Amino acid sequence: MQVWEFTVVVFQIVPVTENRTREKIHLYYYGDCATSDDYRRVREGIAQNWNDINRNEDIYIVEKMQIARSVPTFGSGELAPYWDRATVAFTKIMAGMMDAGA
Repeated sequence: MQVWEFTVVVFQIVPVTENRTREKIHLYYYGDCATSDDYRRVREGIAQNWNDINRNEDIYIVEKMQIARSVPTFGSGELAPYWDRATVAFTKIMAGMMDAGA
C-alpha cells in the first residue's frame, strides 16, 4: 500500500493582520494509515516532510510575494488558467458546493 494514496493535505491560510498570515498544515489519513501503529513512523515522516518543505522553501517565497503585493502597482493576483488549472478547478468545485449549501 502506498501511504500517499491515503493521505490528504490541506493548507489553511489565516489572516492575522494586513501584513501577517498564519499558515496551518492539516494532514488527514484514512484506512489503516490513519490509526495503525504499523504506519506511525510513516505518518511522522510525512508530517516532517511537509514541515521541512514549508519552512525551507515556501516561507521565503511567500514572504517575498507578500512584499510584492504591497506595491501600489500590483494587480489583482488572479490565478493563471494555464499554470493553475488544478487550483482553478478545485476552487470552482468548492465554490459550487458552497453555493449549493453543501
